[in-house]
Amino acid sequence: MKRLKFILLAVFSISSLISCDNDDFQDPVFQAAVDIYVRSVKIGEEVVHAPVIYTYSNLALFSSSVTFKGETTPRYDLDDTFEGSSRLRSVPLSSDFTTTDVENGIYEFEITSTGNEVLKLKDELLEERMEVVNITEFTYDSDTHEFDITWDEIEKADVYQVKLTSAIDKNRIFISAGLTSNTYNFKPGKSGWLANFTPEKGASYTLAVCAYMFESETATSGYDINHETIEYKTIIW
Repeated sequence: MKRLKFILLAVFSISSLISCDNDDFQDPVFQAAVDIYVRSVKIGEEVVHAPVIYTYSNLALFSSSVTFKGETTPRYDLDDTFEGSSRLRSVPLSSDFTTTDVENGIYEFEITSTGNEVLKLKDELLEERMEVVNITEFTYDSDTHEFDITWDEIEKADVYQVKLTSAIDKNRIFISAGLTSNTYNFKPGKSGWLANFTPEKGASYTLAVCAYMFESETATSGYDINHETIEYKTIIW
């Protein structure tokens, strides 16, 4: 791997946005962090791409929109509330992926809280990309529910992560810490499982092996991502 980083990806600490003012009676200052990055997956023999966009805040959000001025002038409205009202995202559907990469440059965010406060922030999408994840060995034991996974090492990846969800970009069931090895084993009882998760026998779940490239060598958070590649597997519990 290009650099070693022990980071729990995509976990955003709201406390990092809260004002350091100790006056308990003062209304918190509206703060936010934003990120746009490219997700790349392989479908058949083609590698396809789509943007993933997040806004995180210390207050409840009413809206977040993103515009870009380049060869194209797309606008994205983040309408997916996840893990609380202070987080909005736009994640791609299968129909959103194309063989044309997402345009690099400065993306401008306009964020509005439910109190009608407005913030304008920017995030730059950089040109560097990495190879897509390629799972080389995958086994799932339907009796013990143990997973054994191996994938090709990716030279430019900063960190890997393994996730189990109810479907792509849906409810998280298991999420690993940041990984630097290209092999991973887990089963129920290991740290990372959703508390009180009750699996449904015969239900399908989505396993994702993700690789992340950050915006810079000093980036240390899940909202400094520049490129994500994923390979998915579907399992029946």
